[in-house]
Amino acid sequence: MTMSNGAQLLYLMDPQCGWCFGFSGTIHEIVAHYRTDERLKLTLITGGLFHPAMATRSKFAEEKRPIAAQVSRQFGVRFSEDYFRNILASGNLDSLVPCQVINAVKITSPESAFGFAERLIDAAFTEGRNISELPVCLDVVQEGSLKREEVESILLTPDVGMLTEESFEFARRVGTGFPSLYLKTERGLIHLGGTQLDLKTLKAEVDAQLNSVGTSAIIKKY
Repeated sequence: MTMSNGAQLLYLMDPQCGWCFGFSGTIHEIVAHYRTDERLKLTLITGGLFHPAMATRSKFAEEKRPIAAQVSRQFGVRFSEDYFRNILASGNLDSLVPCQVINAVKITSPESAFGFAERLIDAAFTEGRNISELPVCLDVVQEGSLKREEVESILLTPDVGMLTEESFEFARRVGTGFPSLYLKTERGLIHLGGTQLDLKTLKAEVDAQLNSVGTSAIIKKY
């Protein structure tokens, strides 16, 4: 079976997004299922949730606890207390830094992008490490199988800046929030959905779209 005219399954996420943290288990299953599917290519797109960086108020952490509780109920994940203390109460939330590091990994080791993004999210939400800071992100790089020096050198090139800005622009243009999954084919871009998706539902939709003929694709709003 070959790729359907360059079809892509796009995952739009942000490493500072609590809903993306909750969705991590689902996207892990989706990536594992489609990694060897020759009909399409998996593509990770970083979104820029906090760009420009956001200065947080003193009560910001407490204000976000109800949302965290909702994510926990839906997905069964646990936000660490260190996340509220070290990140939400830090006074600054920045998506640019971790998104740039993810994109540097995409350039140096494309097959590692999804796994690294998942690890970076875990570092923030379960370990309470402030991924708004570049040294923290690079520590996470070094802890895995990636080479810190290579990622650092790529971060200094224009390629990372251009890729990150293109990703942020895509997120602004589609306007569907995080996380979101899209199918891109020669017929257009289809929004498959977000947090309501599971592997079974996604697989049925992707199969239906790839097997359809002569239908114009549209961006679906959910």
